[in-house]
Amino acid sequence: MGGFGREKIVMGFVNFLNNRNSRKKDVAKYLKVCNILIFAFMLTVLLFSVGGNASASPPAEEWNRTYEVSGITSVESFQQTADSGYIIAGNTRSNVFVLKTGPTGSEQWNWTFGRALTNDRVKFLLQTSDGGYLIAGSNSVGSDNVRLVKFNPEGQEQWNQLLGLGGTGEEKVEFVQQTADGGYVLIGNMDSHGAGSSDIWFMKTDSKGNMQWNNTIGGIKWDEARFVSQVPGGYIIAGRTESYGAGNLDFWLVKTDTKGEEHWNNTYGGYYNDGADSIQQTRDGGYIIAGMTQSFGAGHNDFLLVKTDSNGTEQWYRTFGGGNHEFHPSVRLSPDGGYILGGRTWSFDDADYWIIKTDEDGNVKWDRTFKSTGLESFQQTSDGGYIITGDLYNPPIIKTDSNGNEQWDIRMEWDRIDSVLQTGNGGYILAGIKDSKLRLVKLMAERPAITAQFTYEPGYPGANQTITFDASASHDPYGNITYYQWDLGDGSYVNTTQRTVTHSYDESGNYNVGLTVTGSNDDMSSITKEIIVQQSATPIMRWDRTFGVQGDDNAYSLAHTSDGGYILAGSSDFYIGERHWDMDARLVKTDANGNMQWQRTIGGIEFDEAYSAMQTSDGGYIFAGRTSSYGAEFYGIWLVKTDAKGIEQWNRTFGGNDSDIASSVRQASDGGYIIAGRTKSFGAGSYDFWLVKTDPEGIEQWNRTFGGDSIDSLYSFQQTFDGGYILGGDTRSFGNGLSDFWLVKTDNNGIELWNRTFGGNYRDIAYSVQQTSDGGFIMAGVTRSLHWYDCWLVKTDTEGVEMWNRTIVGPNEDNSPNSILQSPDGGYIIAGKTGSVSYGSYDMWLVSTDPDGYVQWEMTLGGTGQGDVARSVLLAPDGGLVVAGDKDWFTEQGTDFWLIKLGGIPSEPEGGDAPTDGGVPVEPEGGDAPTDGEPVQTPDMPDFGAAVAVMGLLVWVGLAGRRR
Repeated sequence: MGGFGREKIVMGFVNFLNNRNSRKKDVAKYLKVCNILIFAFMLTVLLFSVGGNASASPPAEEWNRTYEVSGITSVESFQQTADSGYIIAGNTRSNVFVLKTGPTGSEQWNWTFGRALTNDRVKFLLQTSDGGYLIAGSNSVGSDNVRLVKFNPEGQEQWNQLLGLGGTGEEKVEFVQQTADGGYVLIGNMDSHGAGSSDIWFMKTDSKGNMQWNNTIGGIKWDEARFVSQVPGGYIIAGRTESYGAGNLDFWLVKTDTKGEEHWNNTYGGYYNDGADSIQQTRDGGYIIAGMTQSFGAGHNDFLLVKTDSNGTEQWYRTFGGGNHEFHPSVRLSPDGGYILGGRTWSFDDADYWIIKTDEDGNVKWDRTFKSTGLESFQQTSDGGYIITGDLYNPPIIKTDSNGNEQWDIRMEWDRIDSVLQTGNGGYILAGIKDSKLRLVKLMAERPAITAQFTYEPGYPGANQTITFDASASHDPYGNITYYQWDLGDGSYVNTTQRTVTHSYDESGNYNVGLTVTGSNDDMSSITKEIIVQQSATPIMRWDRTFGVQGDDNAYSLAHTSDGGYILAGSSDFYIGERHWDMDARLVKTDANGNMQWQRTIGGIEFDEAYSAMQTSDGGYIFAGRTSSYGAEFYGIWLVKTDAKGIEQWNRTFGGNDSDIASSVRQASDGGYIIAGRTKSFGAGSYDFWLVKTDPEGIEQWNRTFGGDSIDSLYSFQQTFDGGYILGGDTRSFGNGLSDFWLVKTDNNGIELWNRTFGGNYRDIAYSVQQTSDGGFIMAGVTRSLHWYDCWLVKTDTEGVEMWNRTIVGPNEDNSPNSILQSPDGGYIIAGKTGSVSYGSYDMWLVSTDPDGYVQWEMTLGGTGQGDVARSVLLAPDGGLVVAGDKDWFTEQGTDFWLIKLGGIPSEPEGGDAPTDGGVPVEPEGGDAPTDGEPVQTPDMPDFGAAVAVMGLLVWVGLAGRRR
């Protein structure tokens, strides 16, 4: 009945847009990119593995009870009580009723209340601290509209109060809770009092129901609470507002203290009607809100999911919908940190209810639709699955597993089902109405189903590589699995009693591998996963090392040393008191196996960072970066020379009265140094490319600027075969789009020989350039001209004339290369980041292509942190790769330098010459690069990087985005 609805979803990505006014101005632009977003989602879907599907029989009935309640119309509250019985509250045509049962449904007592013309209606039932019960509801006659009735555990009425705020309209209860003093707090909606036509009201009573205080929240128009939840220090209210925001109706989130005094309120939405239906507090203290939107999406009404921080500031939103209507979704937290969204849909011919599973960033992991008239709501079950129920006219009940695959469904021949409870033993209690009578039915605990599951190794297989498929994770709760049937997706089938099989594929491609297991009772279960087989196999991890202390340690550069080890350079920040205060440059020296030999921090009293380092001809080290401790008022270029143990010998600063930042440094043939970066102090525009040449003591000999009247940012630098230099970055001064790739060639004195631009109509940024073996050049960067955030390669001849270009779409919506190097086979190795395919925000992303830029393999490396990003790799003598970057622990530990060996053989590599530096953008402090892919152009946010190839040694350096 369910189906994977990849063609059905329109997702609205707007990440971390905290300025709602600017967002609303961009609505038209947003709508134009919807088709792009659909394509991005479908690409993400390619990584999804369809979950297991094990059908099971519906649980058997254990007992049922029928109760005579004259004129019954609804069950409003149904709860299990402390004595394992049940209590039900509901409405009739003229009365309110409460009925208490024992554990097997036998009636113990009942109570009814109502007077002619009063139209009392119950909304909530609360079990109180003394073992009794409180019902809360409304009365539509007179100025006092809130009804509270208190019972003792035996059902005897103790007191009955009719309360109100003195208005003439209606007051409705939406939330009730007992307080520590034995009293009660009530929250609801009213149209009888306050500033607007409808407002939110708060009321506090004592333990006898006497009002102690009341409060109202709202503007001059219509405002409504739809969902209320208690949070530390007060309450969070989600609803909709006409008084605030930009549209007819907007999502409305209000945080109050325990007395209903507003702390803050925020609105979310567009020009039309948007309303919140459900809210949950998230693990990070923020909120996830679900509702409906007419302002965004593809249909008349779409689901809208909004994530905020703890202060209600919007972090992202997503829309989900088809061409028609979606209704009143609810949202739940899932155990893996993501979210489950469920609601009614009219957009699809074969569906009435829609469940969507997302990751923690709102990206769809799977979705399922269900065809059954009357489905209205869902809830999570103790086994990780879901129960979907309807309400009216022979309502259905559908049970799914944790991946939304249907396990069973039953249709009850009732008038309506109002509530479903799961009992402690795994069974279910249904409460509703049949033949105008109150009815309870107890369903037995479900018979555990056999489940099929398998893993495969390696995780990124290549053509003609042996893959081991392992079904050990499959489970038969009643014995042992007796039979495994494999459909390997290429026409090959294996039937066996063994848990593992091996197979290889002759060609790259996507293969749907299916497993069906048979249990000891002849029960069966199946699962299918899509296996992506690449042109070539990915390298195997040999070892990994991390280096860091409390706070963020960010690696920006990696190079070979003459003893076969490595030198890593970057920054280390730490805290003075409670303030994030100091940052110093950091050097780490390791042996050939990545074991640390020594480390040094160098810097002043403010912010100092090393962005590029290499070993010098005397065995010492040179690094370049930025400093605010020395030199000019703003950031200046910083050049530091050390001895072989990392002890500082001298340092120099270069720059003017504005921000100047070094991206990379290399030693020149005369023993001096060439520094490449960008300057805001000199040149024609806001930022210009900048080359500085020094003597062996770091004394400036000459400098050159390159640029126009706008922003031109250098990210990559390399000495060319003819002794000159190639510079790569982006330009806003020249070209076709908002920014274009910019390639500048100079002679050995830094005099420009030619420059070229490449790009489309929007934004294209080159982060790395390298000279290729044919004398031409290869550039890697990002493009938004064609897609969302894609990797873009441009190959030129020796004069910078384009030969070909390729767009590489990675596994997620944000796929940014940070460096590119030519490999010994003439192809290319790309290092960068991709929006996380695990539970973090970003993972390292490595790609290998053939000489024409076509992907041979790709892989990701990362954990549960929010920023694991590759910046540099080294081609080891044994043919393996050594990748350097940052490991984000997603704790107070922050990020650490991360050094990884991939492929090759587990032996100590031989020594090699020190490479020069190319370029990748340094991401802004406190977070990743801007969401539009544009490097930040502010004095305190450098953009640069290092990627080089000298004598066959390739180096990548990685930096993780710093998010806490």
